[in-house]
Amino acid sequence: MSCAKTCLRKHYFEYELGLRKIDTGSPLRMGSAFHLALETADAESISAAIAAVRDNYAEVPGWVEDYEGWDIERETVERLFMGHAWRWAEDEFEVVATEQSFDLPLVNPDTNRPSSTWRLAGKIDRIVRLPNGRLAVQEYKTTSESLDTASDYWRRLRLDQQISMYVLAARRLGHDVDTVVYDVTRKPSIRPKKPVKADLASWPRYFDEEMSGDAPSRETAKMFGARLSADIAERPDHYFARREIPRLEADLDEFGHELWQQAKQLREAQLHGRWFRNTQSCSKPYRCSYFDICASGIDPTESAPVGFHFIDDVHPELSNPEAYA
Repeated sequence: MSCAKTCLRKHYFEYELGLRKIDTGSPLRMGSAFHLALETADAESISAAIAAVRDNYAEVPGWVEDYEGWDIERETVERLFMGHAWRWAEDEFEVVATEQSFDLPLVNPDTNRPSSTWRLAGKIDRIVRLPNGRLAVQEYKTTSESLDTASDYWRRLRLDQQISMYVLAARRLGHDVDTVVYDVTRKPSIRPKKPVKADLASWPRYFDEEMSGDAPSRETAKMFGARLSADIAERPDHYFARREIPRLEADLDEFGHELWQQAKQLREAQLHGRWFRNTQSCSKPYRCSYFDICASGIDPTESAPVGFHFIDDVHPELSNPEAYA
């Protein structure tokens, strides 16, 4: 739904044709791997979650050229996950359900009749009982944006359709939720660097962690991880935040109508085979994966362009969370 609202042509490539980039890109990989760690920790343990992250990065894809960067990405996910576990170790949430899947009718808000074409499907990260007894949907996200109280990130969530859908879905599944707890982890803005003399004063200890060998001229993945953990410990609120995002009945009613309208638009595009492009989204807020295909006039319906492939299951996250890792 979000993809179609951004650009119908992008939706066509991604969900109608199943055309995907072979290189999923670091932001998507990191978010998926972090989410995998949280899932595994819920189901098993923190140590099992760390093992799951390492397994996820154990095999280096053939398209990866920066092997050091691959190790640093894995180390970053591990350290963020451990920091998250430390930051919220004392929370008093009672977990009611985890990875709650749903597959429900899409209902016309004016007639209450189900669509004969579309259904609503998804997976809710968690349903929890708050200390005051209320039920809440808990949604995990990673972002590069500021988590400051006045940040537009939080204001935008008041309009987010995913939150509304999860509240509606949870209620239809019998969970009387009345709010959403958004659990956000900020990706680090610090990067591996050349250590200064003061950083190496206690070598082989580096930011209170034991290293081995001679001090390198540039931080290894483990060294960067040690500095990242120290930064997390020094300013946890920079990296982790939880806020309630309420949903009023009026919000849910408006979302129901928006959802039905969007479904009709999508069906019309399918029936007529017309998928208009939103050229305002080609490079903002990031460069679209399909920009070169559109700009070059390539027809990808018969064969995948270089760097892309076709997948059979366009929603692997519903059955296999590791598929996007």
